[in-house]
Amino acid sequence: VIVSFYQVQGAFPRIFNVWWPEKVRLLMQITRAISGVDLFTIPGLTCLAVDWDYEMKFLFEPLIPVGVQAFLVLPAVVGVLCSFLGWFGITVQKPEEGGFRARVRAVLDHPRMKAILSCFFWGVSYQFFLIYPTLSMSVLQTFRCDAKLRVLNVDYRAVCPLDDMTGFNFQWALIFTVVYPIGIPLLMYVMMRRYKVPQLAKAKMNKALRGQMIK
Repeated sequence: VIVSFYQVQGAFPRIFNVWWPEKVRLLMQITRAISGVDLFTIPGLTCLAVDWDYEMKFLFEPLIPVGVQAFLVLPAVVGVLCSFLGWFGITVQKPEEGGFRARVRAVLDHPRMKAILSCFFWGVSYQFFLIYPTLSMSVLQTFRCDAKLRVLNVDYRAVCPLDDMTGFNFQWALIFTVVYPIGIPLLMYVMMRRYKVPQLAKAKMNKALRGQMIK
């Protein structure tokens, strides 16, 4: 909750183009470090991308989280292979019926495999939570153009992608608009429905209300 609060507060100067009191503006600049996790401010990447324009950065920025998730999924892949091959003491009894699908289900139900998958989903969820504001704003900025000059507001060296909807920049931005600003909340909603989070929350609320009535 605290991180979400600072993410929203740090994003205000970029969303609302109004005058802010000096102390409030300074506070927002500080909290922007939380809301705007710019991957290209990392020292190594800063040196690499010193001469890159907005188009070049936008080409690679959406792919960095995909690469991180590929590394996060490696332990799960290794765990599945070890379970199938019986390495490192991870053995799973072969089911008598069901074939390959039953074998996969038995592997995924193994306690060690469940722990690995739990860590993987936790890491992915935490990464989505951190990158969602930054990448969403970065993707949606591609559609904000100067009405007179027909260039991007964030980089006047780049031509407005809206003038060429069949071009690579517009198609790239459209794909990652579906992946990040739309896809992440949709994935979270599906996961909440899958694990019955609304029902669990309602049950806890009813339990707390009953406890208060008894007191």
